[in-house]
Amino acid sequence: MSVSDAEAIADARKRGFLPKEGGGEPNLKPTLAAEKLWLDCPYEKRQSAKNLGARWSPEERKWWLPTDDVAAIEKARRLGFVPPSDPAAPDP
Repeated sequence: MSVSDAEAIADARKRGFLPKEGGGEPNLKPTLAAEKLWLDCPYEKRQSAKNLGARWSPEERKWWLPTDDVAAIEKARRLGFVPPSDPAAPDP
């Protein structure tokens, strides 16, 4: 199944990456922020966090994973990066 260019553009507009029909600058950040699970990752293990798909937040100076990435969160939990009492972490 192939996605046409028009469908891809419509999807990008829907997600907030492109302006609505008729103008404006593209929005490089989605309008809806992903829920974030903040990780306790020491500097020495940052490459492991990157390999999980974690992203760095320069404002918070912490690594995070989207809460809908259950497989990555489970791997992060096994590596000891997920705080045990974090309510945002999905149950295993």
